[in-house]
Amino acid sequence: MVTGVVRAAASLPALTAGVAVLVAGCGRASDEQQVRDTARELTRAIATGDYERACELFSLEAQAQVETATAGAHGCAFALRRSRERATAAGAGMPTVRDIDIATLVLSGDRAILSWTSGAHDPQRFEKHSGRWLVAADSPASGQRSAATCWRRAGASIATTPGDLRFAAPFLERAREAGEAPSAATDPTADGGVNYVYADGWVIFYQYGIHEPTNSEVIRDPTLAIAVAYVRDPRRVQAVVTRASDC
Repeated sequence: MVTGVVRAAASLPALTAGVAVLVAGCGRASDEQQVRDTARELTRAIATGDYERACELFSLEAQAQVETATAGAHGCAFALRRSRERATAAGAGMPTVRDIDIATLVLSGDRAILSWTSGAHDPQRFEKHSGRWLVAADSPASGQRSAATCWRRAGASIATTPGDLRFAAPFLERAREAGEAPSAATDPTADGGVNYVYADGWVIFYQYGIHEPTNSEVIRDPTLAIAVAYVRDPRRVQAVVTRASDC
């Protein structure tokens, strides 16, 4: 049994395949362009108050999440309007077209994540459905609150690519050798939860929503989670985790 792990589910999972690819402008340009186009169109739709159009850019699961998160909502457009009104009142704006143009894009199969250079917005998640890139469930645009900004303020680093978590490779190898089977989330909800992984003096913690990925899946591909944070300095782990628990 691999030690030093705290999980909401019972056991540590086995590894899964799939490595994210950081887009460098070649090979995946078509997908990159489509993801950015979706993000731009969403920003424009919300800026002009066209919430019907904005909802068309959401996956069906993301539309359902928006409606579920807004009490008394009748349809995605009404729910999204209410969600954006609350976000605006709290000082949370949408990324600009310029932000989208310079954002870091990570593609992983039929998933993508845009991370903003300024750090002013939470990373935005997308999924490919029937050849179209749409806003994914558990993405900030769906009204799902991300802990990334708060975790950053608590002193943690935010991971968006497998390279960010490469330091956890020995932990993954021990998990593989232990042959532990993946565990499944029970009664997952739109609110989700947070899992912590402690090993070798470091900590990785991640926020999930409708679907709970396993520890190993998140370490191999951070785009599977709403937000992923880590602290590598053993001297800072406890203090940061204590502050982050308030997020």
